[in-house]
Amino acid sequence: MSDPVSRIPSPETTLREMLTDRKAIFDSAFAPIVFVAVDSFVNLKAAAIAAASLGIATAVFRLVRRQKVTYAVSGLFGLGLAIALALRSGRSSDFFLPSVIFGGIYGVLAIVSAAVGRPVSSYLAKVIEQRPADHYTHGKVKRAHMLITIVWGAFFLARAGFRWFLIQRGSTGALAASALFLGYPATALLIAGTYAYLKLKLGPLRRQSDESSASEEDTSSTEPSV
Repeated sequence: MSDPVSRIPSPETTLREMLTDRKAIFDSAFAPIVFVAVDSFVNLKAAAIAAASLGIATAVFRLVRRQKVTYAVSGLFGLGLAIALALRSGRSSDFFLPSVIFGGIYGVLAIVSAAVGRPVSSYLAKVIEQRPADHYTHGKVKRAHMLITIVWGAFFLARAGFRWFLIQRGSTGALAASALFLGYPATALLIAGTYAYLKLKLGPLRRQSDESSASEEDTSSTEPSV
């Protein structure tokens, strides 16, 4: 029987899939673009119907085709909230308020986690890399993850602040562009930068840890059973 851990995709494979996943870009950015386009040519109510219909249709299509539905399904809640806020206020730019709210929350949580010495990126890395917990308490590893977490927090806060500025100006076209370029593509590129930085800073330490683990496994396998 194969080891379950061996079936977990490598970070390189996961990163490559994220950077080239056109479906994810479509699922995360196309509904806001459709909303803005229909609102410009018809009205707010028609735009809400079009965006909601597209979001639901996309999720159903992915399910029927047994494709990855992560972004389509997870985006339905945010899409519903965005539509509700826009209809309630009568301002199409308020459609983008949820991205500001959630972005601000993510940014604050990231900064706080680094400030208290428990960077959230180390917990995510533990799930992906499947390394022992004490690896992430090593001083060099912890400092690297604190820096990464602060960078991510700054990114979320800066993006939220920029979109808030555009909302106040009512710049729906610029907001749609931000959904396209500052959404999934920017996040994927930041993930690529994160991976490259951690590999550069922690590569030797990780290789040493892997060699140590392999040596312990060899020793235990050669010990005679009682």
